[in-house]
Amino acid sequence: MTLVACFFIGCAGSDTIRGRDPIQVAFDPEAKLRDRVRAISSIWDDVENGKLPRALARERLSDIAWDYGELAPIRRAAIDSLLSDETAEGDEDSRQTFLAMLPTEPSPEHAKLYIEAIEERAWSGAETALVRSLSRPVRGYELADRPEFAYLSRDESRSMEEIVFGVFVGTAIEGGSREADLIARRTREDAWNLLNRISPNRDRVGEMIRESSGDDPWLVALRKGEHSFGIVPMTGQELDWLVRLCLEEHAEWWQAAESVYAQLDATDRDEVSLRHLEPLRWASEHRPDWAEASGGSLIEELRGRLSGRRFHKRTADQVRRDRGNDEALDDWLDRLSRLDVLSILVLDEALRGEKVQRLIFEEVQADLKERRSEFGGLIAANADGTFRARAYRPRSSERGGDTVYIAPPDLFIHGATSLAFWHLHARDLVGRSYAGPSRPDLIGAAASGRTSLVFTSLGAGRIDADIYLPNGAAIDLGEIRAP
Repeated sequence: MTLVACFFIGCAGSDTIRGRDPIQVAFDPEAKLRDRVRAISSIWDDVENGKLPRALARERLSDIAWDYGELAPIRRAAIDSLLSDETAEGDEDSRQTFLAMLPTEPSPEHAKLYIEAIEERAWSGAETALVRSLSRPVRGYELADRPEFAYLSRDESRSMEEIVFGVFVGTAIEGGSREADLIARRTREDAWNLLNRISPNRDRVGEMIRESSGDDPWLVALRKGEHSFGIVPMTGQELDWLVRLCLEEHAEWWQAAESVYAQLDATDRDEVSLRHLEPLRWASEHRPDWAEASGGSLIEELRGRLSGRRFHKRTADQVRRDRGNDEALDDWLDRLSRLDVLSILVLDEALRGEKVQRLIFEEVQADLKERRSEFGGLIAANADGTFRARAYRPRSSERGGDTVYIAPPDLFIHGATSLAFWHLHARDLVGRSYAGPSRPDLIGAAASGRTSLVFTSLGAGRIDADIYLPNGAAIDLGEIRAP
């Protein structure tokens, strides 16, 4: 009620823009651009003249600055007005506001304004925001050319790797509010993503992990994954996956995976990733001939299985900039390790099961009727060696359109030991031109570190299956008819 009262008191004494209150004009999307910019300047003039409460003006201008969908000149005017406040209270509010905005700021030009303010005003606590901001790729900018990189590099006592790893280990997760814990988790994921971009040398990252102290689950998982499998996750999502695998409920699975890993030769150990462990564990128990076969033998086995199938290449668009929509096995042999081929064989075996196929076709029928989202789920192995498919439909509040699958949290919670994630392309009954992963699908696989499948509706009772990997390889597994 006090805020409302201040608003009307402030408006009563303010100048007008074409007969209207400046705050109303500033927020009016129908007003002319120049009038809105003038209105924002007028708001701050009223603050300086004592006609408008400073706190109210800052709140309203912050609303405009935070609106990433707003026109750039409008946001810039609000940002400039906020930064012009040189009072101690105003500077502290600007510090908190712009350090919170920097990690998600979509405009490189606006991000540069915040970084300049960090430098000029010696704002404390900026390192975390700068690391998070730098973790987001910006088209046309190399990492070393970014202002965030330049600012962080001024600390000559630490390498960039040490700075980023310091933000990672220094961000405590759990113990705060739900919102604070979520921000902390995102901070760690962002820092981890950046660390692996600036330090592709896994040995150095492994050293920092071993040298770190602390017993929170993320650090424990990193040490455990590096010790048991020589695996250092490449992305924040993959790290989150490793953390889940380290839970007590997966202790038996971990022990089995360790036993199988111990039998690998040096080449396989160098190439193993989290996505390989479950296919390798399953094959060792149920198809030991596959687990022990050479890479060449596995390729011939897969070729034989694919021979005679009907394939459908994606033609709606070009998903890669450097090559066509290649989906044949031979197109990707240079990117497939022995464990990759083994994983594809295990998934292909899973897709031959009637129960798996029946669930997928049921979801295709449901997805064709749902225009607000794609559907998806996971494929996992049962204790007896058979396979199951489970559907995890997106939450009602997180349905982003008929060409997007926003996986619910339960998919990741229950999918730690799964073989693969899958989703559907079922916008139309006959979607042959969209058969195969899209560019966002490939980007998602790279971020998650998961083996993934996409099923495309070809008509009544027919789908096309494609498997795609974090390294960009995509193999068409052919047409499947409803059981």
